[in-house]
Order: sequence, then structure tokens, then C-alpha cells
Amino acid sequence: MARKGAQRSDPGRRPGSPAAAVVTAHASPSLEPGFALVVALGIGLSLAILYVHAQLTATHSAYTSFCNVNTRINCDAVLTSPYGRLLGVPVVLWALLTYAALTVLLVVRRRAGGETRARATLGLLALALWSFVFSLYMAGLAAFAIGAICLLCSGLYVLNGALAVLAWRIARAEA
Repeated sequence: MARKGAQRSDPGRRPGSPAAAVVTAHASPSLEPGFALVVALGIGLSLAILYVHAQLTATHSAYTSFCNVNTRINCDAVLTSPYGRLLGVPVVLWALLTYAALTVLLVVRRRAGGETRARATLGLLALALWSFVFSLYMAGLAAFAIGAICLLCSGLYVLNGALAVLAWRIARAEA
């Protein structure tokens, strides 16, 4: 007699069979709250960076942020560098737009079914992976081109890495 909750072995079933898909499809909802939490943390951290960036811009770099520790760990140097803007817009605003898009995709994914859900999942994965790759690029610029590291930005890099992993796991569970 099989125990409740124990999985039965069925030698006729392959891992990619419909029965296996039913088991893995239920794994992704448990990942969604974690994904949403990491996005929320990214939004909060981005707003903190935006505040520091705005203060530095308004005071023409006379403002000293709380994360300006020394010459090597210096958010002010990173945020006021030419790399702190992309197409004339602070990079952190692009991050906020990305987190907003991830939020929309997550909501669409939760509410939709079939092809729309699959496309939202793919979009979630693509955007999360792009964010992580862009974070690696920005980390390289900060470390090697600017010669300083922003603690707040580094927090975003870590969060973007977590988003990429979670999006990958959501997509795998969906597949």
C-alpha cells in the first residue's frame, strides 16, 4: 500500500510525459511570490539609488551619500560618472522600467493560460536574463572603467542574479 504523498514509480512513464508535466507545473506558483518579492526589493533599492542620483545632480555633486565609504567604495563616483546615464536617462530609471515590466509580465502570467501564459513566461525569462547580463556589464564598468564600486548598485546586481535564477526555474517548471 502506498503512503499518502509518496510518488509511485511507473516504468511506462517518461519524465517528459503529461503526468510529469502536471507535477512540475505546480512548482512554478511557489516560485512566483519569491520572484515578486525580489522585484519589490529591486524597486525599493532603485528608488534609493534614484534619490542619491537626484541629490547629486541637484547639488552638482556637493551631496555626499551614505554609501560613499572611500575612493574604492563610492556610490557618488559611480552615479555621477558618464556611465551613470544611458541615452541621457539615469540607468536606475531604466532599472525601474525593467522592474515594472517584470511585474506586468508576472501578473499576465498568473492570470493567463495557454499560449499567453507561455509567452509571458518566456518574456519574464528573457527580461530577467537581460537584466542580469546588463548588471554584469555595469559591474565591470564600475570596477574597471570607473575604478569604484557602488554598494547600492551592487545590491541590484545581486537581485538581478536572483531574478534570473528564479525566472529560469519558473520557465523550467512551466516547460
